[in-house]
Amino acid sequence: KLFTKGINTTIGERGVNVSGGQKARISLARAVYSNADIILLDDPLSAVDPEVANKIFHECVMGALKDKIVILVTHQLQFLRHCPQILLLSEDGEVLKQGSYEEINQTGFNINDILDSYNQAMK
Repeated sequence: KLFTKGINTTIGERGVNVSGGQKARISLARAVYSNADIILLDDPLSAVDPEVANKIFHECVMGALKDKIVILVTHQLQFLRHCPQILLLSEDGEVLKQGSYEEINQTGFNINDILDSYNQAMK
């Protein structure tokens, strides 16, 4: 048994050693089981492969946490169109745009251009 104390098992230094992706999934599971009304997820999709990221986003963030307030910090721009509310921040943290995917696009700020640039950079 790797997790002798269940979800309370210490992960990392002097605890059980796991990969970055495993840590992300464990932290996400703890958030789901915490019963908190507001969940802050700090880039949980970065340490996992694209298939796992897609599953985490759709089944966990948009599924298990659908009745919660979820603040998702991510560089995975392909998920933006599925989010009910988006904050686009500058490098220094200034809010550049806020609204739904459609609302932001209607302001003349084309999120699709950002997504296209992102997709090209990822190739």
